[in-house]
Amino acid sequence: GQNAMIVDSSALTEQVVIDVVSSAFDSAGQRCSALRVL
Repeated sequence: GQNAMIVDSSALTEQVVIDVVSSAFDSAGQRCSALRVL
């Protein structure tokens, strides 16, 4: 599936970057929950 992350203006930029990179690339992107759409 296409797992998405929605970020609004109240989000902390530094935390968004950490979460996006972690979700997209942890486990080499092989988890079914890996981020695909931001």
